[in-house]
Order: sequence, then structure tokens, then C-alpha cells
Amino acid sequence: RGVANWFYPLGGSKGSGGRWAWYAGQTADTFLQTGDALQFAIQLPDTLYLRAEAYCGNSDWVKLPLAIRNAGPYDWIGSDSNNWHNKANWCSEIPGKDDTVYIRKAAFRMPRIMKTATVGMLALDTGAQLALDSGVRLYVFGGLQAEGGQLSGSRATLVCAATDTAEWALPEKLDIDTLLMDGVALRLTEKSTCKHLILEKGLLMAAGDTLELETPAQAGKNNHQFSASWIQGPFIQRVGSDSLLTLPCGDALYPMPVSLQFLRARGLRRLLVQYRDRPGSDSGLNASEFGIGFNFIAGKGAWFLQPEPDTAIALYQLKLWFDGHPDYMHHLQDGSFTILRRNDSSRRALDWEIPSGSSFPGRDSLGTRVSDGFALRKGLSGFSQFAVAGSAAVLPLGFRNVSLKMLPNSSA
Repeated sequence: RGVANWFYPLGGSKGSGGRWAWYAGQTADTFLQTGDALQFAIQLPDTLYLRAEAYCGNSDWVKLPLAIRNAGPYDWIGSDSNNWHNKANWCSEIPGKDDTVYIRKAAFRMPRIMKTATVGMLALDTGAQLALDSGVRLYVFGGLQAEGGQLSGSRATLVCAATDTAEWALPEKLDIDTLLMDGVALRLTEKSTCKHLILEKGLLMAAGDTLELETPAQAGKNNHQFSASWIQGPFIQRVGSDSLLTLPCGDALYPMPVSLQFLRARGLRRLLVQYRDRPGSDSGLNASEFGIGFNFIAGKGAWFLQPEPDTAIALYQLKLWFDGHPDYMHHLQDGSFTILRRNDSSRRALDWEIPSGSSFPGRDSLGTRVSDGFALRKGLSGFSQFAVAGSAAVLPLGFRNVSLKMLPNSSA
């Protein structure tokens, strides 16, 4: 009431070059104007009837459903062309960084972005389509609700640049080259498949099977070792011909990436990846290697790597990164930590074990010093639940099993 609303037909035919004639009133017989859409301020508290009649072409009445939006200046109409940058294609204004944009299947034409553009929140109806020209970037600052829509663009980039925690439902059909996350916190709400993901800043929150990566995620230029942006929650990584995968998992506070260097990966196609709190208790942990007894698990979490199909056979070396996490950096000692494994469904401390057939990297090698920022194990086969275990009281590896011989002091 008292607000100028935009209306446009969701059906009917007006013929080539025609316009709609709009009528209002209790019997919808008061002529208002002609045009592809109608802007009309409702003043009466009771029911208002509208109709749109073809001004040329057929003369059928259109049974409105009508699209009604109070904040309608940024509804896409597409009445003149598919050019996003043409004001005539919008209800009133070309949208900007703070504006909520609606793209509906009922629009006369679907939009095409031909140069870099920005929006606030972007909503695509089921069946609606948005195309980006090659090299174009679309910056979205307020969230994306597009689970039933289609977004496409060869060599184009969708930049998720939320200034606060935003809800993101990527399009059902996402045929775009690159998704760049450069925001505070993004939460995926619907299943999404991403061709190329670049993480620059902020936390990407996934749940269930909401995220599947076709290629390994890349760290942006200011995101060294995924220290400024990573994925919290489970995600699926497709495994292709790449022999090295770095997977940017972590919890709500810290990045905890995992790196896999494949020597042989037969039958492995997809890998479910997550870092999260480990179940059960660590009381009674009993594992040893090279005379070192491992009696505690560092931190609260474990890395879960689950292959699909479960029968996949692989041979690989594994790095579990903990650089900067105080629970690891302060409680581990050089040469006294390693990677242990137990079945994904296990909660028992006694089930943690040295992975059969694998090997420790060797004394003073990378992955044995806390300053390296990761634990390393070679020759792993199969997948499971992994954790970094330490020893509370050990001697450095370099001084183990050493015999001393006393020689007389010589003045020569």
C-alpha cells in the first residue's frame, strides 16, 4: 500500500513488436498505460485487480500470476535486449554493490554481463539463466540464492566477496571457469559443483555434500598455505591425473590442510575430505615406532579421508599440516611425533596404529621438526582417520642407541 510496485506478465503473447495494455480497478477496466511492465502504487486497502491485454497481436487476456516486488528497481525485465548494462532492461536502475537483484524465468530475455559488474544479493529463479562474457568478473557482496538457476561463462569469474557472513546456494548448473572466494564467511546451502576454486580470504562453510571440487582448490596470492582462507566441513575432491593434491580443510578457527602425493591411485575417483573433532577418548593410546612410544594425540581433531568407491587402492605419501595451531606447535617435540591411523568408524584409543607398510621420513628429515609445520608419512595405502601423535618424554632421535668411548686428552 502506497509503495510503487512493479508488475509484469508471466505468460501470454503480445505479438512481435507489441506492448501490453494495463488496466486496473475493481473490474480491471480502467486503462493505465502500455508497456512491457507496470509500475503502480497501491493506495487502497482492499483488493486491487489488474489485467494486461495485448496491445497488438492476439487479444487474449493474461491470467496473472504477476511478479510483485516492493523493492523493484533491480528486478531484471530484459524488455529491450539481453544487455545487463542497459538501464532499459531493468525496472528502474542498473544494480550496484548494495542492491538486491532478482532474475526470473519470466523475463523477456535472459541477461548477459559483458564487462565487470557488482551486485549485493543475487537471486536466480529456477530456470533463470545468467551468462558472463569471456574474461568478465561478477562480484557478489551479499549472498547468492540460485540453486535452481544457471550461471555460465567460459573464462569468466564469479567473485564471492561477502562483507559479512552470507548464505550461498550456487546455481544448479554452474558452467563458469572460476569461483573466487574473497569474503568474510560464506555458507553453502545447496549442493554445488565447482570447476576452479580460488580461496583468497575468509571461511567457506560446507555441510553434507554441498561442495564438490572438480580440480584442487588454489590459494590466492595473499593466502599462503591456505592460512587466510580454507574450507570448514566436508567436501568432495575429484581425483584426476594430478599426482599432488593439497586439500584446504580446517575447523572454525584454524586451517589444517592435507597434502597427498600419489605414487599410484588405481580406482580412486572421488575423495571425501574433512578435518573435525575426533570421536571417543585417547586414554590408553599405545603405539610405538623406532623405540618411541606415542602416548597422546595432539589437538582435538583428526583428518578424515574417505574414498569413493571404498574399494579404491592407492599408494601415496601424506602431509598433515598444523602450522600455527598452538595445540600442535606447543605440545610436540622435534623427532617425537608421527601420523597414526584408525578406522573411520572407530572411537577407541587402542585402535590408533602405525599404518601398515608405511615409513617414517627419517631422522632430521622434513616432517620430523615442529618448525616444518607438518607431519609426514610415506608409502601409505588405503584411507582412514588420521591424527598426529606425540611422545611426552623422549630423547632426540640423534642420541638414541649411542655408545661413548673416552679418549685421553692430548697436549700435542
